[in-house]
Amino acid sequence: MGKAGCSEVGGILHKTRDGKEIKLSDLTDDHLRNILRMHHRIANEGVVVGSIYLGDVYADKIYGKDVLWRLRHHHYVTEARCRGLKDGCVCVRCNDAQVEECVNAALYGVL
Repeated sequence: MGKAGCSEVGGILHKTRDGKEIKLSDLTDDHLRNILRMHHRIANEGVVVGSIYLGDVYADKIYGKDVLWRLRHHHYVTEARCRGLKDGCVCVRCNDAQVEECVNAALYGVL
């Protein structure tokens, strides 16, 4: 029997750069690691988000946990943990406590 939450996360779809949709469970380990690294780069650089309200356009730049939340980063981290990837949090030489801290941060927005 797998870890809690693993089967639910594996069915979530990831959209590739060319528009193809792939289940998280079907991503290779390397692809999953690269996505997690990309999420962290984007979170550090920031993303401009906008909205329109009563004809006025508003734009704001968000960073960190706000970006990771919109990217559904916690699903990718959970998939990495389900596979037993210790570097799922872009931490190649992490001990278990550091990995757990990263997973909790991603899941609960405490970054």
